[in-house]
Amino acid sequence: MKTSIRLTSEGYGYHTLELGYHPSHEQFRKHCRDLNSRSSSKEYYPLKKFEDTSCHFCGLLCKNGTRIYLTESECKYNVCNVKLIVNPRRLINPEASYLGIMPSDPDDRDQFEQSFTDCMRKVDLPEFIDEWALKRLDLCVNILWDKKKGPHKLLKLLHKEPVPKGYEKNLFEQSDAGKRRKGIKNKHIIKFSNDSVAFVVYDKGYQLKKENLALPEEFITKGILRVELQLKKPWLEKYADKRHITDTGDLIATLASESRMWICQYAEKLFNGGTHCKLEKMEQELRNTENIRGTVRKRMLKIAEHLRDSSDIQCIMEELELSEKQVRTCFQHFKQLNLHPVALPDDFPIDRLPSLVDILQDLEDDETELRLDGKRKK
Repeated sequence: MKTSIRLTSEGYGYHTLELGYHPSHEQFRKHCRDLNSRSSSKEYYPLKKFEDTSCHFCGLLCKNGTRIYLTESECKYNVCNVKLIVNPRRLINPEASYLGIMPSDPDDRDQFEQSFTDCMRKVDLPEFIDEWALKRLDLCVNILWDKKKGPHKLLKLLHKEPVPKGYEKNLFEQSDAGKRRKGIKNKHIIKFSNDSVAFVVYDKGYQLKKENLALPEEFITKGILRVELQLKKPWLEKYADKRHITDTGDLIATLASESRMWICQYAEKLFNGGTHCKLEKMEQELRNTENIRGTVRKRMLKIAEHLRDSSDIQCIMEELELSEKQVRTCFQHFKQLNLHPVALPDDFPIDRLPSLVDILQDLEDDETELRLDGKRKK
């Protein structure tokens, strides 16, 4: 399988963001009345009430990439909240593709903030971005493969990775022809999350086709892997406080410019780096390494074989009768040798495949190309 991998033209940037503000009770009711009067019955409706909280959805700006949620809590604090979920590219251009992302460019920032103000004036909501608080920001990048099935093959390997400590692995369901088929989407997406961040990797080409999101002129003939780092409210507040950033626009712009750094940093934290190899090739590499004892070498090969077939590291430890310290030592050796602990299946079309961590570190911008023979060129 001869193929190459590169970034799409936008490089690293951001996509979805969530904004919110807390109006007074009187102002909140006015927003509800105004949005309801301007919307059709299909654009403004109540969502399911949760305990003492009621919420309404307004789709008046959906064509502009913006969904509005109006939430009122009936607890003693009686908090009112207006939330926006914004796709910045579609806010600027309603005809923009769902494939692209927002680049971290000053001109794009100015255009985004002007388009935001224009839309907010239409619906009589706070019109400047700095009047809203940033609740979530998705930093992301699209990786383009020559082979359409490339993302799916890498995702299968990612699913073999043990769940990192302090995170949980989220599972998904997808509706298909009106029936719930558990697990259909899990093959095409992996997500590790906690209260502060979520790291998501998925087959963007599959999503565009499955959810009918591709534009008529878009022919998805190549593989597209989307990598997203979703930064949540606790993370954003801590970061803004540490960097002394008070303006929402500045916070978005700063994080957008650091998109590659944060994505690579969390990928390395959550996934193992190195090169995926078949067991035969891995064994050859280990035999050529003098500082690894025979007993440790056997453990490493057993771990690689078991991870190829199962991601349950606890089960592997029990089956192989290994302690946490022994497993940790094996993983340290894998890292030193730049070998990924998940072995490739014997029928894999190539003997080696760079890990997600290595791919992200090697692809600096859209002018860099990574070939699967390990060579890298501009």
